[in-house]
Amino acid sequence: MIHSMTGFAVVSQEIGPRTVTVQMKSVNNRTLDVYVKFQGVAVDFEQSLRDAVKARIQRGRVDVWIE
Repeated sequence: MIHSMTGFAVVSQEIGPRTVTVQMKSVNNRTLDVYVKFQGVAVDFEQSLRDAVKARIQRGRVDVWIE
């Protein structure tokens, strides 16, 4: 298990005719702040995504971009 609060990851997956790319960046912070941004779409599962991040990360600022 990684214990650093600083990190960056990008993953892309083809789903049917579309390609979905997810980028995550985390930096040090005393509390847990999760920011989720979707490019060009309204999404119903934003809170579920925030809850999934919070279940695995205890502190830091986490930015999640989905396009």
